[in-house]
Amino acid sequence: MHENDAKRMLKLMNQSGKIPSALQSKDAQKALDDLQQGLSITANKDQDSHKEKDDISLNTRAYPLIQLLKHAAEKEEYVMWDYESGLSNLLFKG
Repeated sequence: MHENDAKRMLKLMNQSGKIPSALQSKDAQKALDDLQQGLSITANKDQDSHKEKDDISLNTRAYPLIQLLKHAAEKEEYVMWDYESGLSNLLFKG
């Protein structure tokens, strides 16, 4: 995931944005709820702005992270994130 999008999602999850970092399994459901709430607010704001037709919404970009958080909450697993191979992309693992 691109660093800017990932950091934005971390903030929506009420995480510090520190990289690398992790989320304990007991906190996965709250992070998921916070992310989904933040995305719904962001989607409303994005709708009001003029976006390029080809621009991918943050909601679409967040889909894999939402699925990962759902899985982590259900299976009581942790989630961690770090830079992928030193690039400006972040890798989320659960």
